[in-house]
Amino acid sequence: MMISEELASEECWNEFYEYRAVTRHMPASERRDLRSFIDEKRYLPYAEALSSCALELPEPARREISKNSGPGKRVVYLYEGDDLIFLKMLAYRLSVKYDSLLRSNCYAFRRDTGACDAVRRIRNDSDIRRLFGLKTDLHDYFNSIPPESLMEKLSFLGKEDGDVYEFLRKMLIPADLQCKKTGSVHRGVMAGTPTSAFLANVYLSDLDAYFEKENVRYFRYSDDILIFAEDRDALHRLEAQLDERISGAGLCFNASKRMEISPGEAFVFLGFSFSEGRVGMSEHSISKIKGRIRRKARALRRWAEKKNLPGDRAAKGFIGAMNRKFFDDGEEGEFSWSRWFFPNLTSGDDLKEIDEYMRKYARFCVTGRHYKGNYRISYETLKEWGFRSLVAEYYASKSLANAPR
Repeated sequence: MMISEELASEECWNEFYEYRAVTRHMPASERRDLRSFIDEKRYLPYAEALSSCALELPEPARREISKNSGPGKRVVYLYEGDDLIFLKMLAYRLSVKYDSLLRSNCYAFRRDTGACDAVRRIRNDSDIRRLFGLKTDLHDYFNSIPPESLMEKLSFLGKEDGDVYEFLRKMLIPADLQCKKTGSVHRGVMAGTPTSAFLANVYLSDLDAYFEKENVRYFRYSDDILIFAEDRDALHRLEAQLDERISGAGLCFNASKRMEISPGEAFVFLGFSFSEGRVGMSEHSISKIKGRIRRKARALRRWAEKKNLPGDRAAKGFIGAMNRKFFDDGEEGEFSWSRWFFPNLTSGDDLKEIDEYMRKYARFCVTGRHYKGNYRISYETLKEWGFRSLVAEYYASKSLANAPR
């Protein structure tokens, strides 16, 4: 069945709803919006226009947001309302139908393969400790992909789902040409749009296939690449091959983020620190979540002071907000902090440090300062206000994962 036919099928839309609701932990508001979109059959005009190659969406909003990895901004493109729902379904059907074309060493944004698989493979490969490695990442990957080159790599789509191919071509290339006329940088696959992840994976699938064929220890998560070799000379040959192929694809690396790894040396990948078979959180990951804790606590303390509210109101609000961030209680979206880190860590040591930081700032929310008197606010009181220990939750998740089924 062609994807445009699937997009006209209520059965396929209900399958998509179940996937999103059950496995992606949709917030209640998003679940209601998707349900009404399906029940009211608002997908039919999209499917009909797509099948006749007449579908064109309005321009997405362009936003600059702070980078997770440091100072500066990154550009994302955002659709809203029914257009966003339609694109999410299109991305889902593309992944269902064509994921098998991607390689096993590509770990980003896939239905049955992810970062956990990359981390597990690295952790369980004891030979990696004696190898030379290279870690690097691409500069502004999603928004730097040349759309014309991408469409060539999507030729398989033109043969099997020509209407989808034509829709993507109109969405990516005309706008890109207009950007060139105005002198700005093209938008690539438009980071932030639902289809961008699939398209970005397809664009480097030839690179993934090359290193897979050469039987290289190669790991790619979107723009992050990690390679290992038996000796330094072999590593440098692989590095040259990587550079040549990336340059040929019209992309470039972040030179300042390239790191060579000596045998036995600890290294960081995907926010994790790898050392002698142990997996912990990277210093950057710890610092980033501490920054989030600190900013949220200070904001809620200011709010309480402005409203002349008791400090425990700020503390309870702070704890609730961080619980949503950590544990995905229905508000933070589809990939919570704990769902990323818990399955991959080999101990709760780093989580203990974050727990202590959380308690420190929960108490700060009450008093507005850091001093010994804050410890009059007991741990039991913090628990009554909703505090959940990351260490305790981590070991509970491990016990559940190891329980007999």
